Amino acid sequence: MNRETPNRGTYTRSVRHHVSLLTIFGCFILLVSVCGCGDNIAIQKGKALIASGEYQDAAAYFRQLLEAAPENPEVHFQLGMAYQHLDQQGKALDSLRTAARYAPQRMDIQLALGEAYMAAGHDRFALNSFLKILENTDREEWIQDIGRLTGDLHPSTRLTPDFVQIHDVSTAAGTVAFTAFVDDNNEIYVMDITDINGENRQRLTFNDTSDYNPALSPDGKKVAYVSFIRWTNPNDEIFVIDISTKANERLTANTATDSNPTFSPDGSKIAFESNRAGVNSEIYIMDADGKSQKRLTRTQTNNHGPAFSPDGGRIAFAAYAVGGTLGVSSQICAIDSDGSNFTKLTDDPAINAHPTFSPDGTQIAFDSYRDGDTEIIVMDADGKHQKQLTNNHLINSDPIFTPDGTRIVYVGQSDSSQNLGVYVMDLGQPFTREEIVKRIEARLE
Repeated sequence: MNRETPNRGTYTRSVRHHVSLLTIFGCFILLVSVCGCGDNIAIQKGKALIASGEYQDAAAYFRQLLEAAPENPEVHFQLGMAYQHLDQQGKALDSLRTAARYAPQRMDIQLALGEAYMAAGHDRFALNSFLKILENTDREEWIQDIGRLTGDLHPSTRLTPDFVQIHDVSTAAGTVAFTAFVDDNNEIYVMDITDINGENRQRLTFNDTSDYNPALSPDGKKVAYVSFIRWTNPNDEIFVIDISTKANERLTANTATDSNPTFSPDGSKIAFESNRAGVNSEIYIMDADGKSQKRLTRTQTNNHGPAFSPDGGRIAFAAYAVGGTLGVSSQICAIDSDGSNFTKLTDDPAINAHPTFSPDGTQIAFDSYRDGDTEIIVMDADGKHQKQLTNNHLINSDPIFTPDGTRIVYVGQSDSSQNLGVYVMDLGQPFTREEIVKRIEARLE
């Protein structure tokens, strides 16, 4: 059978007609997908760009989606989040305000809007947004986010008196070790972690030189610390003292500065820092009796404050380098206990220091100067999911988990005294919604 060959002009018009229909159908599908409820494929793609750190591409993508769905609150919301990551606070506020107008019932949008207001310095707008959320939700995650944004996340108790200046803390087996400035000198003390009245506080050193950086052994029976040697070759050396017998043993002896000792979980090793190899401080390890001293890091940074993971396999520390907003920045890093497998865990243009592992090894707490004062941050052991625990515009530093992981001991201040003291934070008891509401209302008065 002979087939009739179509006219070229008719064929071309037919193809164009089908292409036009496909284009219209494609746009219709995109419009339906974007205007649909919940997370659809189009919005998920943009969120994936944000999650991967491609914030510019995410912003461009969501702006394109707005052409198809200009009244979709989720698209405005995600665009605002992309702008926040780009530190474009004005655009972020515009997008989030629009999202909140189209979906006033969305408390997640209200929370992001409040956070954007705070980042832009509009505290009263932020606090009113937070109150609206607290009046309309029982969701614990959001309540804690608001607690974190408006102040400390957990209540804390001061363990040392306001009139004594404290720094450097360590905890093990229900005991806290710390440095106190007394008799015009720094000395080492220990106390029971529950002794808020100081009845069992005990002074361990009575030297005419500075003693500091205490580190309790895992069984709580010994304290490694640093003492400044005034006589031949004046420098800082590491000692260990028995709490019961007061027997004192010197572990290092050289012309360099050795400091920040910390015991391994089984008590057999001590990691510390030293500049014995040159100008920079590097991380070293030795037996608990001072033997077999070995260098672990070889970097172009100053490495400080080593801390073992619970299994003893990893050591976290702070690596300092010139740069950042303050002229000097430091990042939390980690290595295997043999010096291999270097990993950078934070990437923030501020001073991040004093890392410590949680007892189960899943988290690392540290202090950071990222918001204009020193605050305590906790993150996953791989550096993800960083969360700020303190937010009080005072000094909060040197965090360390208690052995049961339920509390963090740290150095802090109070509004009534500039003297640093030992504080303990209960991680199992965040501030309640009612307490946070009272906090916000007091700030709005």
